[in-house]
Amino acid sequence: MWLLQALRDDYQVDFVTRGGWDLDDLNHCAGTHVTGEQLGQVRLPAHTLLKRTTGGALWHGLFLRYCRRIAPPYDLCITASRVVDWGVPAVHFLSDVAWHRALRLRKSQKKWFDHVRWDNAYSHLGELLGGRSGRPPVLHDLFVANSQWTAQLSAEFCKQPPVVIYPAVPGDFPDVPWDARENAFICLGRISPVKKIELVIATLEQVRALGHAIRLHLVGAFDKTPYARQIEALCEAQRHWIVLQRAVYGERKAALLSRCRFGISACDREAFGIATAEMMRAGIVPFVPRDGAQPEVVQEEALIYQDVQDAVVRIDAVLRSKSRQAELHAAMVRRGAAFKPEHFCAAIRELVAKHLRSLNKLQVVSAHS
Repeated sequence: MWLLQALRDDYQVDFVTRGGWDLDDLNHCAGTHVTGEQLGQVRLPAHTLLKRTTGGALWHGLFLRYCRRIAPPYDLCITASRVVDWGVPAVHFLSDVAWHRALRLRKSQKKWFDHVRWDNAYSHLGELLGGRSGRPPVLHDLFVANSQWTAQLSAEFCKQPPVVIYPAVPGDFPDVPWDARENAFICLGRISPVKKIELVIATLEQVRALGHAIRLHLVGAFDKTPYARQIEALCEAQRHWIVLQRAVYGERKAALLSRCRFGISACDREAFGIATAEMMRAGIVPFVPRDGAQPEVVQEEALIYQDVQDAVVRIDAVLRSKSRQAELHAAMVRRGAAFKPEHFCAAIRELVAKHLRSLNKLQVVSAHS
């Protein structure tokens, strides 16, 4: 949606989606203010099978065919996430490294047999259904990565090194002074095994054992999975210091973030770390794992840990120094400002204008998959 907001005033932008379309809901979720009058067409696949299929590789193959069929009249196509073989000049935004199968297999922690059965078989079938244009995007198109980490890993498979533009991190956060904040941590994001919430709890348990009277606010939507039930049980057992906030949105979320001093993430190999950047925009000092893009987001060695024991040592050191906390808080506020939506929009407009000048074109279509 921020792509649309960045381009809506200067270009005719049509929007292609393979699912439902509710502009009000999308604006609410993204924090954007795009109106129907500012867009061109909203193009939805008319194929009956596309309408009835909810997802997966086969569904995506049909969507690729649809995109390639409608692309020729446009001067520039934009893939909002990952890669679409449009068959015409395009810009592709990479939100993670899963856009390429080789990178997907490297990142995955599944067993080799699972790769063969699902990624290699099912994904190959979807790509076969999608077909190819004969114009490989990796050889001809412009790629935009959401971090240096994503760009460096993806560069192996792109003829031109990807450009880096950090995502927009929207929100208006109350300016709460450090001394007025709660001596608490917040963990933000979906409740999923990849987020390693159990390691967050184990880390902060050890920090508390060192004499620090901290609390943890756990924010995220819980489903009915065994992992979510496991985390609920851990929180219940430690309810004297863990506050299970569940899903929190809007002004309530901004207020909660702005009253906490510290944040923590245990999710390694994050391609960017929206939750971490959101914490920083709220003035939180977040501790993050060394692997992935989050270290380049926080840019403070004191906040980057290798494992649980290293995290405990680094957190303990910061908690014992009020002057260091003030320094890190100021650094996070400065760094967080780089992720404001206006910076993202300006970078997008500059990139698209430059690319269009090179193509001598004037019209844009965006795909959301």
